[in-house]
Amino acid sequence: MYVVQFDTSFCLKQDKAMAEAMRELRPLYKKLLRMAQNLPAPKRQSSIDQIRREFRCHENLTDSKVSELIERAQSSLSYLKIITPRTESHTGIQRFVYRNGKRVSATEFEAKEGEPARWKTQDIKAGLKRHHQLLRRQHFMDRKGGPPRPIF
Repeated sequence: MYVVQFDTSFCLKQDKAMAEAMRELRPLYKKLLRMAQNLPAPKRQSSIDQIRREFRCHENLTDSKVSELIERAQSSLSYLKIITPRTESHTGIQRFVYRNGKRVSATEFEAKEGEPARWKTQDIKAGLKRHHQLLRRQHFMDRKGGPPRPIF
């Protein structure tokens, strides 16, 4: 009587590698779809369809091919990051003013009120007078010897 022994450790290693690849694929797929959603309208739908088609047609592959496709998907993600225009909210510094508990854009507030949002002092002359007093006290004004000598 012959006993046939199977080496199942190789299969288990392959299954673990495939499971690891699948865990890596899902977030990558979601990132690709999210980036494609931000593309301009003419390219958006075709890009989304292409991403879905590519991922669906390569469902049942071996581990080596999956790793190649992961690299390809990551390069596609990098390309999408380059060509995707930035959204408006990330294009610079924004200023806000709170009026009556509501947040209002500073530019809208200035247009409505007719005054800049940063100047709220009624008595600018008193503030300027205090500023000059402090400069004199710290000997930055009224120097007898003129400006300081150059170092070099």
